[in-house]
Amino acid sequence: MANLNIKNDKERKLNRNSLYILIIYLLLPPFNLADGFSGLFDKYADLFWVTILLWLTLLYSIKKTSNILSVEIMFVCIWVIYLFSSYLFANHHVLYEMSGYSYATYNIRFLLQYTPVFFLLVTRGLSKGELILILYVVVVITPLSIIKSYYDYNIKSIDAFQDFVNSSIGISYNTYLPYTTYPLFASVYLLSNIKKRIFRIPVIISFIFILIFIFTNPSRQSVLFVIISLLIYIIMSKSYKNIFLIVMAFGVLTVFLEKANLMDFVINRFFSEKATETTRNYLMMSALSSIKGLPNIIIGNGLELSLYINPHNNYIFTVMRNGIVGLLLLFMPYFISLYKAVLSDIRYNKEAWFDRSLSYFVIISILFTLFHSFFGYPHIDPLNAPYVWFGLGVVINYNRILYHKYR
Repeated sequence: MANLNIKNDKERKLNRNSLYILIIYLLLPPFNLADGFSGLFDKYADLFWVTILLWLTLLYSIKKTSNILSVEIMFVCIWVIYLFSSYLFANHHVLYEMSGYSYATYNIRFLLQYTPVFFLLVTRGLSKGELILILYVVVVITPLSIIKSYYDYNIKSIDAFQDFVNSSIGISYNTYLPYTTYPLFASVYLLSNIKKRIFRIPVIISFIFILIFIFTNPSRQSVLFVIISLLIYIIMSKSYKNIFLIVMAFGVLTVFLEKANLMDFVINRFFSEKATETTRNYLMMSALSSIKGLPNIIIGNGLELSLYINPHNNYIFTVMRNGIVGLLLLFMPYFISLYKAVLSDIRYNKEAWFDRSLSYFVIISILFTLFHSFFGYPHIDPLNAPYVWFGLGVVINYNRILYHKYR
């Protein structure tokens, strides 16, 4: 990870305070879930995050005038300008109001609220120790937010939990479950880097708790991503101890489902013929058929069409609103970053100095966004977006360090 090159007490204080800001920022998803979107992080909080993150970015950019720009960062900058201009000139009066905002303003709000953390990371840098600290706090806090959300559903006993799961309701909102897959694979990374048992135990407990949460709620995409991310870890990892812990965690999950009489229900939820029936294919085809004419394919139909058609697919949704141009600007930084990270892993995975666990983390951080974009809109979801932009910033810093080795 990046070497921060701290030269004096003033810079040390700046780095320490910005680290605290990053930790608080990455706790937004857990607290948003626990708060149930009741307004804890609404309106004035947006202004706070935009101001503080951009101010910190300015301070760091003044100190680091070189080695900041890259192709990925340029794509993000152009994408922000492109979207901001298209939303700014949107036809506001025909759009419905959401939380006191017009739809265009609502999207600008998320654009400004979540992208500043990316710009802060690519100018500030992040040490490996700081990354571990941030992820540790997030991983340990996430189960507490889940407990709070269950409490809000009046689930205070195992019987109430069984009824809740069997009701087929679950916590089914499309951002709740995908968000928890990030702290899940982050906990795997932590287990590869934390040696002291007193610090490993909370991570193991959190991993098992989040695993049970994901498998007992109706989000097949989250279950599939968990399986994919853990299989990749098993392939990449040289730690048989951690692989054994993962296997044991699934053993605990199995025992829990059996004891709670939920095993058959969970299996049927994901693998029965009824479970494979979905309207999403129809919604995606409807969305694609609505994009007519070369200009709309290139620059999109704007915001209005997305009010009436919801394809549950970020790629199609982006083409609808912003065209092929918007799609390329949004996703190229992720594909370029993924290519560089995979290339580094292939070239250096046998070198003694190469950190395979960190390589795993940055690759899965990118796949987190690319995978969940097939089923939702992680770039603007309140629970997923902080991890989307934080993850991209971390990966760009990682690739920047290794770039000169294979230039």
